[in-house]
Amino acid sequence: MSEREKIVRAPELQEWIGLSRSTVWRLVKAGEFPAPIRLHGNAVAWREQDVNEWIKSRPLATTEQESGGDEANQHQTRSTGGRNDGE
Repeated sequence: MSEREKIVRAPELQEWIGLSRSTVWRLVKAGEFPAPIRLHGNAVAWREQDVNEWIKSRPLATTEQESGGDEANQHQTRSTGGRNDGE
């Protein structure tokens, strides 16, 4: 006998991946997130395997992206008008 596939309903999915319901649907519509399967009527769920594959396909965040790289230094220069502390 084959192993059963686990399915995930929207509230569990949102908690799992940390995205809001509207963001999930926007990504589904854009083809950037797996489409759900229809259970009955308006009831839908996502295959756990599809979501796991999506998670694995996401790029890792880097320290440079998180800190903003040189942007922070540029902002400081702009906010002081390029003046030195001694002026």
